[in-house]
Amino acid sequence: MSRTLIVLFIAAVLAGVAAAFIWYFSVRLDPSIPKTAAVTSLEGATRVDWYPLGVEVHFTGSDLDAYRGLGFAHAIDTPWLISLLRQAALGELGSWFDVDLAAMDSLVHLLDIPESAQQGEALLNARASAVLQAYADGVNAGFESGLVYRDESFLAINVVPEAWLPWHSLAIEKLIAWIAAAESLPEDPATSDIIGHTQQLSGFLGIGGFSNSVIWGVRNPDSTVTGIRYNTGSSQIPLLLPARLVSGNDAAVEMLTIAGTPYSVFTKTDAGAFAILPNSSASVLESPVDAAAIDTTFDRIRRFDGSESLVTQRRIENDLVLDCQPDANTVSLELSIEQLPNVMQSCSRLSWPGLDVTSDANEWTDLDSPGQFGLWTGSNASILEDETTIRPESSWIPAGFGNRVTVSTQSQWRPFLISRLVAISSSTSWSAEILKSDARSSWAAQMGPALEQALIKNDTTDVDVSSALTYLRNWDYEYSPASIAASILETWSANTVDLDTAYTADPSSMATTREVRKSLDTLRERFGADMSEWRWEAVNRQYLEYPAWSYLRRLPEDLTGRYSLIIRRKTDRVASAGGHPSTFKWSASPVSGPQSFQQDFVVSVSSNDLSKISYTGHMSARRAQAGETGPVIDASTKSFGSARLIFRSTLQPGE
Repeated sequence: MSRTLIVLFIAAVLAGVAAAFIWYFSVRLDPSIPKTAAVTSLEGATRVDWYPLGVEVHFTGSDLDAYRGLGFAHAIDTPWLISLLRQAALGELGSWFDVDLAAMDSLVHLLDIPESAQQGEALLNARASAVLQAYADGVNAGFESGLVYRDESFLAINVVPEAWLPWHSLAIEKLIAWIAAAESLPEDPATSDIIGHTQQLSGFLGIGGFSNSVIWGVRNPDSTVTGIRYNTGSSQIPLLLPARLVSGNDAAVEMLTIAGTPYSVFTKTDAGAFAILPNSSASVLESPVDAAAIDTTFDRIRRFDGSESLVTQRRIENDLVLDCQPDANTVSLELSIEQLPNVMQSCSRLSWPGLDVTSDANEWTDLDSPGQFGLWTGSNASILEDETTIRPESSWIPAGFGNRVTVSTQSQWRPFLISRLVAISSSTSWSAEILKSDARSSWAAQMGPALEQALIKNDTTDVDVSSALTYLRNWDYEYSPASIAASILETWSANTVDLDTAYTADPSSMATTREVRKSLDTLRERFGADMSEWRWEAVNRQYLEYPAWSYLRRLPEDLTGRYSLIIRRKTDRVASAGGHPSTFKWSASPVSGPQSFQQDFVVSVSSNDLSKISYTGHMSARRAQAGETGPVIDASTKSFGSARLIFRSTLQPGE
């Protein structure tokens, strides 16, 4: 090679490196959300305005333009989350990351999520198809604007988001439904693998804990106040995004949208409001099966290095076969090799609506009168001026001042939430706002005094146990950040109470000085000898995690070294302190198990004043500072070229 060619080659390499650094830092230096954006519309003008806790989509054409604007907003606001959700729902995480994620991808293909979602697109009605297409067009417009690269995650794995297709949202719908369904499955040898791999995937994405979501109602002769608490995971980037669709005549639709989809778990129109909890149902049954009736198919998953792994799926009818053993009536028979396939087997069969080619898209996209949901089977509420219906129908329990209350949830803490709601609504000063931050626990009010009495009967002379008793006696049973008694009760409960029966446990047989001493020693080892330092906010510190990167941070460094820079940058953030699974202000706790899931949003609305809606929730990681907004952009004109040029050419002078 001549010296001239060598010089040119080196110059080209250096120019490429310089361009990469320019691109990287030009994006890094302005990571803020845009203030407003104009989006190409089908029929009229569409504009997206960003606010600290959500977006407004203004449109003058049909509502398909609004969904296009919504897709654009999702692509700009949460590009990493929706892209990661899609990659997971397609069972292709392994092609992005140079770590072993085969168990997660195999799970998705075992459940047939990408294949059934793609096939399900053909079964949508015309309305659902049009909405999904409009949303996909908006996402792609956002991807093409170049602003998605504000999140350095794409640069870290050298990925450019591929075009969004309508059925990708169907796959995400199924993925979320499955993670929700798996939370209710019993753990046994047949389900251990599928539950374990689901928990890994849930932790990787930072979404889950859906069974803790709650719909509650307080009814009196004049009105019904309804509240919905959505628990969606530990992700710093919220799965649920508030959006307001505003038409040319100022009619508005309030929505709490699911990232990666045009769906809304809470929707309010002029006619009323509708809410649904993100739950799905699955069951495992043991039954005799003719081995010849099992349909076996194979699929492949790709790894980062280009290699492939085989996924074997066994189905009978619409059920997934998890495990089979020879039937007890046939194990003693002497059979030839040719006869073995016809042996009756005892099989564990997983039933879940998502195993079929099904979707709730037709219901999600009918804002006026959503029909019967088949995949998402969680509790739902229909809120009208003259009637509020909460399904499944549950009894309304009398409370004070003529009020009646109800609570609908899959959480095992439901009895204590009902008890607390009765107490609060029996006060003359009660309001829905109180419940959003209420951290007082009926469970603690039951367990605390019983623990006190049991310890008193032990007539202990242990100084530390006596000090613990003092904290318990002076406790108001509120899981406030500063509470010491909360830490003592929870640590003792985690050490001694069976988590499956913690909700009904009688502490009298377990509240021995020895057991309490053991719990105090646990706290002393972790937080020091000074009991005043055992604050609930320290003992039960919860974190908001960055999807993918927080999970990889927990792996050995020799497996994730190539991602060390991005892992250091995407740090966990401490979540707001206080709360408990048994309180309306939710927080994980030692007694609730190891997984740390945070509350995203609380919504409340009154049937006698539908014009008012109240949200609370943590903001996107993109908006760490309240009110943070960026420049005005014009996404109606596509730009091509280097990333820096894309970024610059889409910007207009900001205010």
